[in-house]
Amino acid sequence: MKNIMIIGAGQLGSRHLQGAIQSQLALNIIVVDPYQGSLDVAQQRANDIQLTNSDTQINYTTKIDSDVPIDICIIATTANIRFGVFRDLVDKCTVKNIIFEKVLFQKESEYSQVDEILKNNGINAWVNCPRRIYPAYQKIKSLIDEESSLKLTVQGSNWGLACNGIHFIDLFSFLSYKTDINLDDTMLIKGVVESKRGGFYEVFGTLIGKVDNDYGFELSCSDDIAMSLEVKIVTPNFEVNIDELQNKLSISQNGEQSDEAYYPLYQSQLTHLNIEEIVKMNFSSLTPFSESEKIHIPFIKAIKHHVESSLGKELDACPIT
Repeated sequence: MKNIMIIGAGQLGSRHLQGAIQSQLALNIIVVDPYQGSLDVAQQRANDIQLTNSDTQINYTTKIDSDVPIDICIIATTANIRFGVFRDLVDKCTVKNIIFEKVLFQKESEYSQVDEILKNNGINAWVNCPRRIYPAYQKIKSLIDEESSLKLTVQGSNWGLACNGIHFIDLFSFLSYKTDINLDDTMLIKGVVESKRGGFYEVFGTLIGKVDNDYGFELSCSDDIAMSLEVKIVTPNFEVNIDELQNKLSISQNGEQSDEAYYPLYQSQLTHLNIEEIVKMNFSSLTPFSESEKIHIPFIKAIKHHVESSLGKELDACPIT
């Protein structure tokens, strides 16, 4: 039986739990959250899902138990406390594998510290940017894999540029094999908006990313009330358009267009696959920490610079999650 720990039983953590209990493997799942109310909600959501393996057990606790070796830990807390939670975890437990939620950390200095701790303790780590394992994006990658240039554009309203922008930078990195990215925040609209989670901010406007003349992206988000989210990928021989909310996908190759449905996957449909892949293959199709670190740092620096400029004061961390 494999020991799986999920730290953070909120909205996302509870969905990880729903996904984990669909694994065919016999799991001992430990759900950790300091707030009993969050644990109660997670338990209610888990009860809505039938166990795939009848031997799987779920335990709920308000603190990390140092007596249990962990095969896989999913850290699904908010970004502002994730570094401290990670330190507490590795101080108390022997951990083989970690899946981090994003945005990873709010301080640039924390990335190198975590990288060193992972290496010193022999811990494998990945970051949960799951679009790279969606069948639609895997198909797109197989089509454009030999293309000599790539431009990615994301447009929409109220899709959360600050909290979700890293997903699309990761998608760009996945499709282009590029991690050395320069970001330009000058097209972001001055000002910030408090997000639904207290103490965090959202931003609007356009964030521009560039590798060279052949590879780059633009992420644009307006504050229109109606939420929308469209992705466009252009290479020399292909143009791909995805409406992620209307579930539409079109692929044009040298002027010939085909249309099909786009199916996103929810976290409750993914976590058991992540767990089984790591257990069986000692590998994950999610983003390796070392790769994600390279795109996270310029992202949090750019957003932090914009927030500081908008608020007129220096900050010691990038207030996004």
